[in-house]
Amino acid sequence: MNYLELVNKILIEMNYRSVINFDELVKQDHLKIKQILSRVNTEICTSYDWDFLLRHTTLDINAGVSKIVNPIFGRIDSFAIDGVFFRYQPNYKKLLYNESNSNVFSIFDNYILIPKFDEDKVANVTYYTNNSVIDSNGDEQSVFENETDVSLLPLPYAEMVLVYGTCMKFKSNPNHVKFKYWFSMFNDALANLRSKSVKTSYDYPFITI
Repeated sequence: MNYLELVNKILIEMNYRSVINFDELVKQDHLKIKQILSRVNTEICTSYDWDFLLRHTTLDINAGVSKIVNPIFGRIDSFAIDGVFFRYQPNYKKLLYNESNSNVFSIFDNYILIPKFDEDKVANVTYYTNNSVIDSNGDEQSVFENETDVSLLPLPYAEMVLVYGTCMKFKSNPNHVKFKYWFSMFNDALANLRSKSVKTSYDYPFITI
């Protein structure tokens, strides 16, 4: 379900008139719904390390280099070189100001800090993307922009959590006649999304909206 279809679902749910073209969404309430919908989608996607956001990439590392530009738009899950997994070192100063031979990496500003190597290396990195939308060309982006954009949240959960979550945010009134219904539907869909994403008994995602 794309951006326009989601907006129309929300409009109908709140007893507004739906639109045919995206260009018709010019009223103040239309703009507010679009903003809230995009925010709800981003909040849910970035609130937990969902398995459907896990990505993999490789980074070329030149010999003698200990600081490389971080091209990753997301949260690093694992960093490995030559089959050896490096531990994350939160104290970036240990790598920024001192050469380290330990199998650790750190983050400083927009750089990944690593020990120096005598020869070129390739790092294998898994990460959770901060993108939450995919466009009609298959390119990921951070927020909804065009009518054909689709949430990275998997179906069939995306429609319910986004439609009912946006309705709750838009009205922001627990006394509204449909608020309890929206809240119930949202939480049911979110519970199903959680159960799909939790692979072990050790991690249980929790979202507050």
